[in-house]
Amino acid sequence: ASTASGCLTFQFTSDGSVTGIGWDATITCGTAPTCLRPSSVAFSLISSTSAQVSWVNNAASATAWDIYVVPTGSPAPTVGSTPTYSGVTTNPYTITGLTSQTTYDVYVRANCGAVDGLSEWSIAGTFTTSPNYCSGDLFYDPGGTGNYANSQNVTTTICPDNPGDVVTVVFSSFALENNFDFLRIY
Repeated sequence: ASTASGCLTFQFTSDGSVTGIGWDATITCGTAPTCLRPSSVAFSLISSTSAQVSWVNNAASATAWDIYVVPTGSPAPTVGSTPTYSGVTTNPYTITGLTSQTTYDVYVRANCGAVDGLSEWSIAGTFTTSPNYCSGDLFYDPGGTGNYANSQNVTTTICPDNPGDVVTVVFSSFALENNFDFLRIY
């Protein structure tokens, strides 16, 4: 809550055309935290084994941050979770040792020192590492293991890891709409 009273007001409206699952939430009431959690976790420079993570620091007294990296679908960190990286002093920060073609959730918390302690973990930021085709990752159409969508226009360039090597592609399946969808190789 950001008002002086500390109150939050929720107003739900449904248009009546579709039903949904709704939500559930845990409510706590107490003093405002002195070490605010980071927000807006974002990613850049994503490769098959690393990514650069950045966040908005909302805690003026933060001196370092902890970063928790897990494959998507893994449990979120709790108060006692051991960070993947602790005592990080740079923002952005490069996460390394990742697996190619894998989707990860990343959480960040601020360390505000002995007086203000640790913040709560941020809301997860999610990214997917790039494939490493020359190491055996599969090359899929834009639909992945499902159907590709209408009006797709995707270009993929695959280069060998070593100069002088060549790229060889062996299709295990191939089915496009005749006379309308094309795969050009050059």
